[in-house]
Amino acid sequence: MTAYGDILSSLEEFFEFCRTFGLQVGAEGGRFGVYRSCITQLSAELDRLRAGENQVDIYKKLRAELPRYLVALGESGEIREMLPFLRTCPPAELTPKLRALLSGPELPSEEDLATNQARNIQFELWLATVLWRGGAQIELAEPDLRCKIGEITILLACKRVLSVKQLTKRINQAIRQVRQNLKSFAENTSWGFVAISFSNLLGMEDSKVVKDRREALDRLESAIEKLINRRRPKWHQSREAQGIIFHAKAPFTNHETNRIEFGASLQLFGEGPVCETLAKSIGRNALH
Repeated sequence: MTAYGDILSSLEEFFEFCRTFGLQVGAEGGRFGVYRSCITQLSAELDRLRAGENQVDIYKKLRAELPRYLVALGESGEIREMLPFLRTCPPAELTPKLRALLSGPELPSEEDLATNQARNIQFELWLATVLWRGGAQIELAEPDLRCKIGEITILLACKRVLSVKQLTKRINQAIRQVRQNLKSFAENTSWGFVAISFSNLLGMEDSKVVKDRREALDRLESAIEKLINRRRPKWHQSREAQGIIFHAKAPFTNHETNRIEFGASLQLFGEGPVCETLAKSIGRNALH
């Protein structure tokens, strides 16, 4: 669990980090600047509530603004997670990713095919952070990420789906990307993977009540399985698609702690030594 003050402090660190790339104006003037204002406002409203001010009016305002608060907390929390990894990235690799990350609409529900690149990049960088924490060496390069674990290199193409009907299409697009990039790598030491995020389909702007963390993660895993079963994507294991990583993230109100928390689940579909190697790096799931 992360306190609002810690998230705000991390956002300030992020803005300062962006300054070194000449991107501070874009950072503070874009959606993350909006998120900082939202979290500051939320913290002030909660202070008023604790001080015993008009609870009816405050609760009414909190309910009305809840979608914006949830997105602000969730996406700013991801920045807090990613910062240690971002600091290790070569500037030439990171700068275009960082510039794209800062753009986009405030809410995921406002996205369309012309404005979804910012969160596409955020998903790539978040997954890169997970792999990096698991001991992998990460390069921000085509198809989206290149991951070296021991003697093997894994090329990952990352996709977010805005509709479950897109699932097979997006997987096929990812496989084509990987296939093209694998041509310059040795066959016996390099493979491809696809990473698919379902987060937009689960609703980052609404919080479900759960009894504890375990129930939250179980729900995410179940949601992934239901989405896959609805479309049953056609996929066959190959060098360019050794496996598929499915990702889902959503906010939950944890009854046990009486706090809003964010769960993230990663499930890997595939078998064999390459899949096993990658599975060790990504872990199972997380809640923060």
